[in-house]
Amino acid sequence: MPHRRWPVTWYDDSTGKGYKYGGWAYNSSDWTADLWSYEPGGLTIYWSQEVAPATYGLSFGSNAPWASARAVGISTLYNLGGSIAGGGSLTPNTILSGLVEHFPSSERWSNSTGDVPGSSPYFNQAQAQFAPNFGREGFVIVVGGTNPSGQTFTFEQDASMRDMADIVLYDVSTKKWYVQRATGDIPPPKDRVLYGGKGLIRPEDIRTICTRGYVEYNLRPQLP
Repeated sequence: MPHRRWPVTWYDDSTGKGYKYGGWAYNSSDWTADLWSYEPGGLTIYWSQEVAPATYGLSFGSNAPWASARAVGISTLYNLGGSIAGGGSLTPNTILSGLVEHFPSSERWSNSTGDVPGSSPYFNQAQAQFAPNFGREGFVIVVGGTNPSGQTFTFEQDASMRDMADIVLYDVSTKKWYVQRATGDIPPPKDRVLYGGKGLIRPEDIRTICTRGYVEYNLRPQLP
């Protein structure tokens, strides 16, 4: 199994497996999308490679990124943006656009355009959370990170930080994107934010854990 930094990891109730997808490919130029899994419960963890994502929906030769905004919904992985190393670079320098979704129970994958209002399609080092009690099937909520106008960037020198007041929302049932503007005491722009909620995430109580303490967003989406 390839050694990769900051991969997407999650547990899926429908299959009873833990999964690992993507991440920074240490000492390698191979960023090909692959999926690994293990079944918890034993004294030793044995990782197994799952069927290649290109077999069930992604394009052949698709890459799996590092530093994507990822969230796990109801038996679904949502993976927005992230970056890879291109052109012989040893560090990530190319942002992947679009939202990748994976459904472990059926092994299906999909990749759709991240058509976020007023934004470029290139999101990197943002953070996401799934809110199951938004809308009919839940919302994916994205905050922070960088959002440059172009696909290429210089590692740890990207100044195109996204305003922390802009809360990006993805409606799972309608597959539409929205941006809600927060007010109040807004923290400065940040990447690689730690983000989460206590118990079920409520529309009126979303908490972002920033490096300077807690910042609470009171979200009451005014969506059509």
